[in-house]
Amino acid sequence: MATIEGTTNVYPQNLEETLYLFGEKGTVKLGGTSTNNIDVWDFADEKAGDAENKNLKEATSNVYGNGHTSLYADVIDAIKNDRKPYVDAVAGRNALEMVLAIYKSQKEGVPVKLPLKDFRSTDMVGEFDA
Repeated sequence: MATIEGTTNVYPQNLEETLYLFGEKGTVKLGGTSTNNIDVWDFADEKAGDAENKNLKEATSNVYGNGHTSLYADVIDAIKNDRKPYVDAVAGRNALEMVLAIYKSQKEGVPVKLPLKDFRSTDMVGEFDA
C-alpha cells in the first residue's frame, strides 16, 4: 500500500523534487532540484556501502538531472558487452504500469491493484483539460 503525491504546479516555481521511501527496516529521502541528493539513507541492517550513500550530493546543470545520461550510457555498454542493462524493459514497463495505475485511481476515485488490467493512457484523454 502506498500514497503517492506529485505536482509540477508549485507557486512561484518548482521548489525541488522529493521522493520518500518508508519501509519496515529503512527510510530513504531523495531530494534536490532533480532528486540529485540523498538526504536520508537509514537502515536497520546497515551494509558496507551504505555510509557512502548518506548525504550524497550530485552536481547537475538542469532540473532534469543526470539520470537519463547514465542510463543511456549503461544501455550502450550493455549492448557492447552482451550483458543485461541496469534498467531493462521489464523495469520500464513496471514504472509505466504504476503511472497508469495512479491515473486510473485518480479518474475512478478508488484504489487500484496491480497488475493493471484494461487501462491505457488514451483513457485519460480530456481528464487534464482546463
